[in-house]
Amino acid sequence: METGVLLARWSIFSMLLVIAVMLLDGKFLPSQMSGKVWLPGAANGAIWVNLVFLSAALYIIGAYADQWSTRDVTVALLAGMAVSWLSYFLVYQHGEYDDGLSHPLSLAGVLFFLYGGAVYAALGLFFFCTRATVPDVLVVGALLFLYVPVANHLTLDWLDKRYFLVWCPHLFAGEKTPMGFIVGGDALVVVSTIVKLAW
Repeated sequence: METGVLLARWSIFSMLLVIAVMLLDGKFLPSQMSGKVWLPGAANGAIWVNLVFLSAALYIIGAYADQWSTRDVTVALLAGMAVSWLSYFLVYQHGEYDDGLSHPLSLAGVLFFLYGGAVYAALGLFFFCTRATVPDVLVVGALLFLYVPVANHLTLDWLDKRYFLVWCPHLFAGEKTPMGFIVGGDALVVVSTIVKLAW
């Protein structure tokens, strides 16, 4: 079986496992924690875009696995896990609202953290160790560009303003972090894509 198919299936399975664990833990549906303002897993954009956008990106990225050495993969995994760890323990755990993943850290959060480390590794391998075609670089770049605002709850904020979701925290009013991640993340994606195309 092709590496791209394996990576895409692994990504889908990982997110379905996170959803299942959150459901069992009572942190996936708004109805599971009634009366509390929080961010249920069902409203967490990162889960859904990992399931769809990142799975698609990993399918493309995996097609280039034959260009990576064992050393490349090992270094990428170590770096990816370090970035994921820093994100979790220096950023995500300091959010204002319970998200069922990192605030406070849960089993689903640990799975998500490990998933994130592996995804960072795959992206690092793609951008630094892969001679990819221009269309593949553009598609991966576009998927990541779309990923950033949804994963950082811009879509949720829009839905909350339009339909007033009682259980939904006012993320952009209470915290400026999501907007910073959206602007910074999308800028990084654009620059990385341009550099990759030039390289």
